[in-house]
Amino acid sequence: MRILIFSLTFVLIIACNSDQKSYKSLSTMDAQLPFTTENFQGAWASVNDKTNAAFKIDGSNFLFNENGTFKSFPCEIKGDSFIVTYPNLRFGYKVILWKADSVHLMDEYQTNTFIRLKN
Repeated sequence: MRILIFSLTFVLIIACNSDQKSYKSLSTMDAQLPFTTENFQGAWASVNDKTNAAFKIDGSNFLFNENGTFKSFPCEIKGDSFIVTYPNLRFGYKVILWKADSVHLMDEYQTNTFIRLKN
């Protein structure tokens, strides 16, 4: 009898845990926006400096804020990647765009988080 109770308890625990994982994955997916040029347009500020735009996306241009002056570089979106072409370098990021107007730009070294600035 004890083995039967233990077995049923074990099965219930596993079933409950797998449902929670599915729910968490689904809610995370629902919180993301498709990563498109249209959804990525606008000015973005670092979470460390929420008042000044760190960069802007304007069509196929990446405008980087360098000491208050925006320098333009061509950029493109391929799948979940954002690629900027600098004069001597092409650099890419994996991107997660969130419905709450924030974005994660991830490279092989770090993840940077930015928030969308409202006009």
